Amino acid sequence: TDYPISKTALRPATLDLYGREPKEQARVEPMLAKVDEGNLLAVVTRLSAFKDRKYNTKSGVEAATWIRDQYREIAKGRSDIQAELFAHKGFIQPSVIAEIKGNGPQKNEIVVIGGHLDSIASGAAPGADDNASGTATTLEAFRLIVESGYRPNRTLQFMGYAGEEVGLL
Repeated sequence: TDYPISKTALRPATLDLYGREPKEQARVEPMLAKVDEGNLLAVVTRLSAFKDRKYNTKSGVEAATWIRDQYREIAKGRSDIQAELFAHKGFIQPSVIAEIKGNGPQKNEIVVIGGHLDSIASGAAPGADDNASGTATTLEAFRLIVESGYRPNRTLQFMGYAGEEVGLL
């Protein structure tokens, strides 16, 4: 090739994870057992039914609103959870942010779980794999955490990013 890759570029980064072994298996494994493939498929199917989810289209705004409403429906009854649209300058599709407030000594630290919600083109561009699948997975993780009754130490934010397809706006 014109651009040879150095051997060090192919070497995986070394991380020292000593003392950081997973400690929450007893909490996580029961949640994983409740992953519902039907929920994932239903979200992907619904998002794919929008004409498109482009950052500057009415259907892109409608998709973001639908996603926000799904977070709100799951969070019903939890005063420590809010789900809102985040407006951007320069385009009309908002991002979606659902937040579970932390309640421990590290409540001001934020852990972000997310993916983009927009699709690439106007018209027939439903974006099932890019990125309705990521949105569905993020929403399902949120559902599992909420339904388990888990109250995190750190604040958790579940995000659906608008404007990713056109240069990470």
